[in-house]
Amino acid sequence: MRFSRWVAASLACTFAFVAVVLFGDWLIRSDVSPLHHYLLWHPAVGNAWMGINRGPLLLGFALSGNVHQPSMAGFMLGFVLQWGFLGALLSLFVVGGPESRTEWTPSPARGRSHSAGSKRR
Repeated sequence: MRFSRWVAASLACTFAFVAVVLFGDWLIRSDVSPLHHYLLWHPAVGNAWMGINRGPLLLGFALSGNVHQPSMAGFMLGFVLQWGFLGALLSLFVVGGPESRTEWTPSPARGRSHSAGSKRR
C-alpha cells in the first residue's frame, strides 16, 4: 500500500505533535525532570496539566479497576489517543487537507525563450 504525500506529511505532523506533548508530560510529571524542583513550589502547573488530561486519567482508572491507582498503560493509551486526535486536527491546518492540493499545469508559453527583438509567427 502506497501513501500519498499528504497522508505521509499528516502522519509525520501528528507523530511530531504527540512526541512534543509526551516530552512536555515528562517535564511536568517526572521526578528526574529539570523542572522538578520548580514544580515542587508551583503545583498549579501540574494540577492544570492533569486537569487537561482528565480523560486519559479516567481511562487509566477504568482499566486498573482500582480507584486509588490508575493503570499507567491505560493512562498512556488515553493520552496518546487524546493528543493524537488533536495532532491530527492540527495537521489539517499545517499540512492542509487533501482537497486543498491543486495540480500545477504549465501554461503553453512556459519553457519558450523569447528574445526582446525577435517576433515569432
